[in-house]
Amino acid sequence: MRTLLLAATLVAGWLGVGATSWAGEPAAVEVTSVRDFQALGQRAEARDLPILLMFSSPFCSYCELVQEDFLEPMLRSGDYDDRVLIAKVQMVVGSRKITDFQGESITIDALAARYDVGLTPTVVFLDSEGHALAENLEGITTTAYYGGYLDDGIDTALRRLQRVDSSVARADEEEPTRAVD
Repeated sequence: MRTLLLAATLVAGWLGVGATSWAGEPAAVEVTSVRDFQALGQRAEARDLPILLMFSSPFCSYCELVQEDFLEPMLRSGDYDDRVLIAKVQMVVGSRKITDFQGESITIDALAARYDVGLTPTVVFLDSEGHALAENLEGITTTAYYGGYLDDGIDTALRRLQRVDSSVARADEEEPTRAVD
């Protein structure tokens, strides 16, 4: 069976089937659920990308809608690979401990409070240290415009991230040099 699966994968790649299943459906893509935000921040820093983080909760049909109709297709398309890291955090009763961007152990509820998350789904746009880069997207009122709202948040986050990077570079360049006697 393993040989058959390997052969099928090779043939699919050769035929250019790539990211679709045999039934013609897109290959399964899942939004990564994060518990170590320090590691996520390090990945964002290394790639110089903002983070799109969705606060979700179990049995939230709107969370499923955002994930399945927007975030997963964004991941599947590959169009956002060089624009943003996409992840989610599950808000659960009896909030579990997670590692925040500074390496501290906190509850998910405490993380949500930092970003003023009062309902799910809420999408936040962050830099590698966990600072907000754009306004939160709270809930979903219309699917017709939601993709545009996500793109606007990503664009704002990218602009602000570049501004922060360039202001740090300018500060380094403007640092006075001391004359050596």
